[in-house]
Amino acid sequence: MKEKFTTWLKHKGLSESSINKYSSGYPNRILDELCVDIFSITDMEVLSEILVKTKDWESNMIKNPNRAYSSAVKNYMMFLNTELGNCEDDV
Repeated sequence: MKEKFTTWLKHKGLSESSINKYSSGYPNRILDELCVDIFSITDMEVLSEILVKTKDWESNMIKNPNRAYSSAVKNYMMFLNTELGNCEDDV
């Protein structure tokens, strides 16, 4: 799923730096901190719960991440909506 997500980010027109952060850096940190591999999940309810936990974790960081980690989860959720044929873009 990660490879498809990376391709989807490229089609969105993101820079290579953003693509790398959204597809590797941020998900890897989420895995380290929350013990969750977002790429193994396709259930939107579970991802919504992860998004809430990610936002909570971000709010407790000493250095403000400017919602970078939660944005990675949101982008993955938007990608899944597209991939799974859902029309919902308001994640």
